[in-house]
Amino acid sequence: MELKTEELDNKILKIALSGALDASGVGDIEMPFTVISSKRDKVVIDVSGVSSIDAAGAGVIAKAADAVNNKGGKVAIFGASDAVREGLASAGVVIADDQAAAVAAVG
Repeated sequence: MELKTEELDNKILKIALSGALDASGVGDIEMPFTVISSKRDKVVIDVSGVSSIDAAGAGVIAKAADAVNNKGGKVAIFGASDAVREGLASAGVVIADDQAAAVAAVG
């Protein structure tokens, strides 16, 4: 699992994930997600490079999204394949069709 960040306009942080977002890969992103969610309040996550996801992967995203949401921030995900979208359905996060929609969702 690989994580890259990019600053967008309006203090929005874009996180791009690639690889398998499963129990074997969440260890690579759990700490960075924890740090990011404690410091940022506008986050979009590009999952177009995610090949698969399981409950552990969805849990990391849900935990980070909850942390951001609990302090009044917003998180949106985009680029999800049908399989990844299904895996994230239980995470309780906004799933946008593309980056523009995700950016609009977090404001």
